[in-house]
Amino acid sequence: MSSEIEIKLELSRDVVRRLWNVKENGSRIEVLIDQGEAHSGDRRSIKNLGG
Repeated sequence: MSSEIEIKLELSRDVVRRLWNVKENGSRIEVLIDQGEAHSGDRRSIKNLGG
C-alpha cells in the first residue's frame, strides 16, 4: 500500500525574539518582542509583535 503525498510549503517566517526578565518588588515579569516577516506565496507581512 504505497501512496505519494505532496507536501507544499504554504507559510514561512523569519523572526527574531528578544526576551527580558524584569524583577521588581518581589515580582518577575517576562517581556518579549518578536520582530520579523511572514511569507506566503507572493504575499508578505512585516510585524512587530509583543507577547
